[in-house]
Amino acid sequence: MQHDAPLRKQLSKILANFADAHVHRIPRTLDLIFFGCASFATIFALFEFFAAGLRPLYLLFVVLTVFILLLSRRHLWIGALSSMAILLLASWAGVEPVLFWTITVFMVSSATLRGANVFGLSALAAVSSFASCLLANDFDQGIRESQILVSVILAMAGMSSAVHSYFRYLYEQGQRIRDAGSKRIAEINQRVADERLQIASCTTS
Repeated sequence: MQHDAPLRKQLSKILANFADAHVHRIPRTLDLIFFGCASFATIFALFEFFAAGLRPLYLLFVVLTVFILLLSRRHLWIGALSSMAILLLASWAGVEPVLFWTITVFMVSSATLRGANVFGLSALAAVSSFASCLLANDFDQGIRESQILVSVILAMAGMSSAVHSYFRYLYEQGQRIRDAGSKRIAEINQRVADERLQIASCTTS
């Protein structure tokens, strides 16, 4: 049993290092994927503007979206809320909102993946998606499309929040294990120092 203890300790250390690597890597990779998808959608919007000869108002919304994408890397809520505002403005101005809705989905997903409050952000995203459908279409068709759009954006936000919570739990669990190990080592070192001091005092007396 005593021979198994060092092996078990080494195995725990390897597993802890493996978990720590994934805590930082997987959410960061997903965040970059979401940002890349939103950027690709923006590039596609620019290409569509020049290829199809769309209205200058469309280009204005695309340029604003580029600025919002860059802003969202440091300011989660501002970026996500601004994308919803662009979505509503585009729908109100008669611009096809599907592309801007797609960008909003990825920006909301990225924000919740990085720790933004999923309940407040997903609720606002659902309301803006629903309202954009009603603004861009007649009532009956808008209701049908909004059911799909709202379901997708809620599912993406919920999935991103679940990933964030899971890896945060792994990190906190690993941190508790490391803290407990450090405390145990400190206690052993203190005990060894006390015993040496006691032996030294006995020999001098």
